[in-house]
Amino acid sequence: MNRDDSSAIRAGHGWIWGPPLVLACAAVAVRLTGSNRDLFAWINGWHTVTGDNYWALLTILSDGVVSFAVMLPWIRKRPRNIWAILVASIIFTIVSQFTKHMMRVPRPPRVLSPDMIHVIGPRYMGNSFPSGHASMIFTMAGVWALSSRTAWIRAAMIFFASLVALSRVAVGVHWPLDILVGGAIGWALGWAGLALSRVTPWGYGPRAGKLMGAGMILCGLVLFFPYCGFTEILWEQRTLALVVLLVGTREYARLFQRGENPAS
Repeated sequence: MNRDDSSAIRAGHGWIWGPPLVLACAAVAVRLTGSNRDLFAWINGWHTVTGDNYWALLTILSDGVVSFAVMLPWIRKRPRNIWAILVASIIFTIVSQFTKHMMRVPRPPRVLSPDMIHVIGPRYMGNSFPSGHASMIFTMAGVWALSSRTAWIRAAMIFFASLVALSRVAVGVHWPLDILVGGAIGWALGWAGLALSRVTPWGYGPRAGKLMGAGMILCGLVLFFPYCGFTEILWEQRTLALVVLLVGTREYARLFQRGENPAS
């Protein structure tokens, strides 16, 4: 039987609504001031200080396959969080794809001349708004932050998610407005995923945990191939996959041992 709390949401209302409200207000400010392109040019130029690989490594962490692979080490201790993220990601995939095809906002490489943009990795052209990658990383950060009792962990999750979201601008495939709106949606859906997990305990029970873990192992194996399109960091990607699988499969194997049940 799962060791379950009455609610997985342990943070106060300020943590629930504060981050998406700040992101939404920032998006409105960018829109009203017309600073979207100027902000893009500034952030996209950070590679001159850090180099390309730093941003490539950060940006792959917001890919759905990578995100689920890296959570494998927590499959036994935090299956409820993983289930909440899975539920939220399904919702935001539907919402973001619908919005992308309705808005049809062109990405920076389609709008800007080559001398005005630095692209790292794949050169995407269409359906920029909102950023699905920013939604993914803020969903993960939101679930982990809101299910934690520790304020510094919540702050660290926000900081890390912000860096990863900014990488989408740094690699040249999203506008700042895309990641601000995507991040706000992602955090809100992280809260929704945790709330929905309370009424869907079957989604993170022992049997479901084994199925989720198997899927996450498959995601980890995919990372040994040039899945993300960032060939310049392929060996770093493979190293990440190896570490995740070595640690995670050990935790996954314990799900099959008698008396070992997933925690809530």
